[in-house]
Amino acid sequence: MKTAEMKQKRTDNKGFSLVELIIVMAIMAIMVGIVGTQAVPYLNRAREAKDRELLSAISTAAVTAYTENVEDLPTAGFTVTDLYTDEADAAIKAWQDDVKTLISYNTLPLLKGAGSSDQIKTKVSAIEIIVSTPATGARTLTVTATGTTLDPVVSQL
Repeated sequence: MKTAEMKQKRTDNKGFSLVELIIVMAIMAIMVGIVGTQAVPYLNRAREAKDRELLSAISTAAVTAYTENVEDLPTAGFTVTDLYTDEADAAIKAWQDDVKTLISYNTLPLLKGAGSSDQIKTKVSAIEIIVSTPATGARTLTVTATGTTLDPVVSQL
């Protein structure tokens, strides 16, 4: 009697068939494809927003450091293409050190070229900071990022 009951339980408990599993997997693959294509534009916008934030942080730090070191910096202006390459001019080096101190710790690895540990990688490959005195006499500080299509951040000094 027990053997007949055990056989009956085994035949009633079949689980999912192979066809059912394949159909479910196909539906899931279609859903992932649709959701994946919809998420790509959001990721690109997030990267661009992160790059804008990076430029803004560097620009703010550069302007602040400029105001603290304005007496020592060259009056004709200067260009810094890498904050982590020591300049020959001691005043510009002091300005660089102040900029690096003012930039948040999240930005530093990006500028050093180490990449980002965040989920959203930045496209910025290099930063160029130009302090210039145009013909109008008003000094400007321009922060430009290479590797992106972002407009430079220009600040009046």
